Amino acid sequence: MQKIISLSLLFLILMQTAFSTATAQNQIINWQQPTYPPNSTGVVEIVDKDMSMNPMTISTFETSVWSDSDQSGIRLEMVETAPGSGVFIGNVYFSTNYSSSGNRLHVSVGDTVTVEYIDRTLPPPYLSTQQLVFTAKALILPTTNIMPIQTSSPQITDSNGNLISSVKIGQQVQITTTLKNTQQDVQPFIYLVQVKGKDNIVVSLSWITGILTAMQSVNASQSWHQDKVDTYTIQVFVWNAIRDAVPLSPEQSFQIVVT
Repeated sequence: MQKIISLSLLFLILMQTAFSTATAQNQIINWQQPTYPPNSTGVVEIVDKDMSMNPMTISTFETSVWSDSDQSGIRLEMVETAPGSGVFIGNVYFSTNYSSSGNRLHVSVGDTVTVEYIDRTLPPPYLSTQQLVFTAKALILPTTNIMPIQTSSPQITDSNGNLISSVKIGQQVQITTTLKNTQQDVQPFIYLVQVKGKDNIVVSLSWITGILTAMQSVNASQSWHQDKVDTYTIQVFVWNAIRDAVPLSPEQSFQIVVT
């Protein structure tokens, strides 16, 4: 009888420890915002030191993201922000107009978007064969203010136009956004791309000017390359002019890792 009681007590202790550990680890995965407008960029953050395989290099892995509109979803590449940091970032491009592909996820207004992470590198008292599943959710909600120019989420492509989620040192990439004039009037614009390093210092600033006719759509693009390993924040602005600028669409920003 004493042996049975001891085994039962041990089981309860292990279950309580596992519950506490799981509760703490629920903080390892999140969306950086609770809601996102359609055709914007969502940022996923996962913190797991065990997935930093080599403290001298940037580690990567894939995780699953899906929406109510596309429950098959995509495999999202998570890229470590710095060697050995154990902090991983992934950018998801929410599109109402296109099907899911690469880092692009098809959504509809009102959808819940879910990211799932399976932790297979658990500390004691877990067994090596055990794993935990963590999820985080965000909502796709409509924008309340309609501005003169509607913009898609910015995309990073290589020289061949292929969508990429991470950038190699010295690699020339394009930062591209679709601009649509929502008015019946001609609209001059400036498409400006600003890149900041992890220390919040601007490392690149470039722009192009153009004119959109009534209801016209164009793809605006700026090239960029970097020769230093870092996590960069890319900000995209659409203004009417450089001096006394008036925003024509909401600012968009996302992070990219150069390895």
